[in-house]
Parts: sequence; structure tokens; C-alpha cells
Amino acid sequence: MKTTIVATILLAAASCSGAPPQLEGDPFQPPPSAPLCWGATSNSLPKAFWVYRVMPKAFSGAQMSNAIALGRLQAARLVTPPVPIPDRQLSYFQDAAAGAQRHLAIAPTLGSMEYYAGVSLREPAVEVPSEELAKSLAFSCLFALGIDRSQIADTYRNSGTATGGKLDQHGQRLTTTTLRRGVALFRRIDGVQVAAPCFRVVFGNHARITQFTLTWRNLIPDAAYQAAGPEQLTDRIKAGRAVAPPQDFDLATLAQARRLVVAKATPFYYDKPGLTPLDLVFPFAELELRAEMPETTNTVFVQVPILLTNIVAGLDN
Repeated sequence: MKTTIVATILLAAASCSGAPPQLEGDPFQPPPSAPLCWGATSNSLPKAFWVYRVMPKAFSGAQMSNAIALGRLQAARLVTPPVPIPDRQLSYFQDAAAGAQRHLAIAPTLGSMEYYAGVSLREPAVEVPSEELAKSLAFSCLFALGIDRSQIADTYRNSGTATGGKLDQHGQRLTTTTLRRGVALFRRIDGVQVAAPCFRVVFGNHARITQFTLTWRNLIPDAAYQAAGPEQLTDRIKAGRAVAPPQDFDLATLAQARRLVVAKATPFYYDKPGLTPLDLVFPFAELELRAEMPETTNTVFVQVPILLTNIVAGLDN
């Protein structure tokens, strides 16, 4: 069957029912006194990308049952959430014994699950899992929730880990104890990692789950677009179309830079984790800029739209 692809500018998203998707961060404008050049491998970026439309997702009975079991909601009951959640198909479970302290929200329209169990960091740490064990447990949780591991990126991140310990009379740390251990995993779409975690889980005493968030939207191909090359990406940065996400660097000091070099270019797909409505999932490029200062070299990360407006030739078949 012949498929027709409508040529639409992605960032305008004319067919999007909500607001146009935008990259998040502070507007980035390189200093005019610092030349910007490309130093990354030019063939490190795909030549084209698909944009995906988000559709409602129906979690299976087994997925919902396993989510309830992961949260140890043994006396689970359906209640109205204390804060409105934009999903007409929402199921909000609460432990009858623990009350609102232990709850699970399953939002199939958003493709999301969120579980939380209130715990106190004042409790002594007992059998909190190691980093490697926490990672293994996180993959086991994903398997229980019906997620194929082959769609998960190799990258993982510590997230939600909390530590404590004893201090001396001067406030210096004498001992460090891990009270909670958190892991964040990332989805892959067409082999490209999604920037935001698709799954975040935190383990406490005896490796029990204290909270988890799953964002697994139901995606269908919407349109395919050619990707911008090095020249177009650097032109977009110069034109002020890039944003700088939060990072440990004062961007104001770039006024002293003698030169900016794109040292690395990495594609990502944009998504928002948690109970957040989203119409489109689209790609962007994260560029690692090497700022050559008078006495040192610093690294700055910026994000820039990566799609061209014309569609990919040869996909109309």
C-alpha cells in the first residue's frame, strides 16, 4: 500500500493538537568574537529521522497486575487521585492500610505509570542494593512491566540515590551510608536514545521499591525527514536556534572564548517523563562544544533542531 508523507515543518508541528514541541533550556547565542567551526566526525549523525505521533496505550492486565505487585499494594483499591491527572482512562490505586502514603497511578493514554511509597530517611539502612544489583533489579522490573530489554539503551544513570553518615564537630563527613539507591534507564527509538529516562526506580531497605516511574508511550510513525548536516547545524547555532540545558558552566564566560569547536554531535529523541501529555516525539542534536579560552579549554553542551523541512526521498512506496 502506498504511503503518503506530508511535508511539514516539524518544529511548527501544524498537525499537532497541542502546543508545538520545543527544546528546553536557555537560549544560546555564541559570542560574535569567537569563530564556530565543526570538528566532530561528519558521518556520526543519521541522514534522516522519523517523527512519531503519540497514541493512547492500553496496558495489559498482566502489566497492571505486576505493577501492583511491584508496589506491594496488597490491599489495593481504586480511588480518586488527590491531584487531577489528564487521562480519562486513569487507574489510581491506593493501599487501604497505608493510605495515600502508598499509591500507584496508571495512565494508559499517557503511556505512564507512577508509584510512590513514603519512607523516612531517618530509618537505618539495611541491605540497600549495590549499584550493579540495583541496575539488575531495574531490568527485572522492566521485564515484569512488559518492556523488551532490546529497546533499552546501554546507558544508565544513578538517579534518586540518597546517602547519610556521621559528621565530626566541624561538619566534616566521617562515614557515608547509602540509604536509597536509584537507577534511570533510557528507551531507544530506531537505535537512537531518548534523552529523558523511560524508567526510574529507587530501592530502599531489603531492596524494596520505594518509587518508580515508567514512561512508555505508544508511538506510530508520522513522517520522515532529512537531517541537517554540519553546516546547517552550525548555522542554526549562529542564528540563535540552539538552547543550553542546565550545566556546570557559566555561559557568560564564553565572551572570553577565542574559538568554539563542535567536538561531538549526538542525536537524541525528545520526550517528557511522567504524567505529561505529549503529541509528538521528535529528534534533536546535542552538540558538545569545546570552548578555547585564553588559559584553558571548557566544554559546553547545546541542543539544536536537527530536521530539515523537506521529506526523505524514496520513502513513498
